[in-house]
Amino acid sequence: RKHGRDLKGVMAVSDPGALEVARSVLQDDDLLLLVLRLLPPPALARSSAVCRHWWELSRSPDLWLRHCAERWQGKQVPWAAVAQEETWHARYVRAERDAKITEISTAELQRRVWLFSDNLQRCRFHVHRNGKRRLFMDFFPPLEWHWNDDGTLQVEHFPPHLVERLPDWSWRISNEHIHMVTLDEDSLPCAALAAQVNGMQSPILISVPTMAQGVVPVPPDATVTATANWRHQRLQ
Repeated sequence: RKHGRDLKGVMAVSDPGALEVARSVLQDDDLLLLVLRLLPPPALARSSAVCRHWWELSRSPDLWLRHCAERWQGKQVPWAAVAQEETWHARYVRAERDAKITEISTAELQRRVWLFSDNLQRCRFHVHRNGKRRLFMDFFPPLEWHWNDDGTLQVEHFPPHLVERLPDWSWRISNEHIHMVTLDEDSLPCAALAAQVNGMQSPILISVPTMAQGVVPVPPDATVTATANWRHQRLQ
């Protein structure tokens, strides 16, 4: 027995040799972590239900750091929100929940920086305290905007704009004439995660932007032994 479990019952193995191998793996945390590392995220999450000890091992920062690095490759990760979570498992779950959102909120619309279809202008949506809504662009005066009843975005007298979520988790605003896409300026750089996964021997320091404070330091997990240093300058 190990952690209150009968290995014969768990493994349903009749071959004594195979049972002995299974017992040696289940009783060696290092070997068990190597096995858990091979599991995809859904299976890894299910393994936590075996017992308390497995739950602790399945939440290993190293396991979920690797899954985050793989899953987030080429994605626009909302790191300012994800970084609020304390563990890599929680950050993975937070990012997955965010990726399922298909209707952008006014707060998210304001938080993001948008690149206009000319690939030159950066745009920001803003709601003033008095309720006035303005779209600020580099080469235009402020434009009024509001939401239409059908969920489309109305800017001045221009045709309504459709707002959609793209496969890389970015957002796009478009009509028959123009489009705007979210810039990847507050996403966690893949290089930072790659550095952690490669096992470099110094603590990680990642700074991410917020609208109010400019940058927010994200404390490392105690068991992470990788390094990355990324700072972001706020748009003026």
